[in-house]
Amino acid sequence: VDVLEWAYEYLINHDYITSSGDIEGFTGEKLVQIDDDRCEVYLEGNHTQEVGLILRNGDIINQLRDEVKRGEFDVTIIGASKKRRMIHDLIQYIDSSIFVVKNYQREKHYKMLLAVNDAPNTKKAVKYGVRVAQSFDLYTTAVTISSTADFREDYKKASAWADKFLRRSGVEYETRLEHGKFTETMNAIATDNHIIVMGSSTKSPLVKFFKGSKPLKVCEECNCPALIVK
Repeated sequence: VDVLEWAYEYLINHDYITSSGDIEGFTGEKLVQIDDDRCEVYLEGNHTQEVGLILRNGDIINQLRDEVKRGEFDVTIIGASKKRRMIHDLIQYIDSSIFVVKNYQREKHYKMLLAVNDAPNTKKAVKYGVRVAQSFDLYTTAVTISSTADFREDYKKASAWADKFLRRSGVEYETRLEHGKFTETMNAIATDNHIIVMGSSTKSPLVKFFKGSKPLKVCEECNCPALIVK
């Protein structure tokens, strides 16, 4: 409840919601119990139709998964966690894209770093990233990383497709072909002033549990926000 009260004050102070006599001075008493493990209150938004403050009780993964399904949300936004299993489970079990807010600084002017390769979810990630770049006027770098200096033909085609799509979108961008280890190269380019956008891994849950995945490793080691698109 304390966190929701803080969130309410933040939303009011930054003009995301409209204060009224009925809602002003939000407390837990304003929450309406919907289910045994769920309470909510909906407020009038200034940039959206409404903003919901929701309190749930139970296992965080199960509760988030149920909330995403209930609300048909496209993106789940979470703060960075030091627990590797937390990010792994969110990516694995929640049916939405995951935005990990890591070392975010509101005053910083971020750029976007798109990971481009021949993986099945790359095109979806590029399209999603472009929508964000257009909305926030972000300079975008689309990088294709090969473990060797000899780029596979599929990698070259993926980079060419991304270049064409970005050119048509109207965002300011560049495409790069780099060779090296994926995680280290992504983080070296991103530093702390990019938003990384990657497609989710299509490896089996068992393989990801024991060996991890490239997007997961980038999220763990990067120093900036990262969006994994499903």
